[in-house]
Amino acid sequence: MRNTAVNPATAAVAAIRSNRNAAERITKSARHRGAVK
Repeated sequence: MRNTAVNPATAAVAAIRSNRNAAERITKSARHRGAVK
């Protein structure tokens, strides 16, 4: 977290968004390997 003075709600939204992006990336790479059907 670079900006600690940021609005907590904004920080929460950014965290949720980045978590969703990371989850999508993980599932995509897993699908490429054939782990997820």
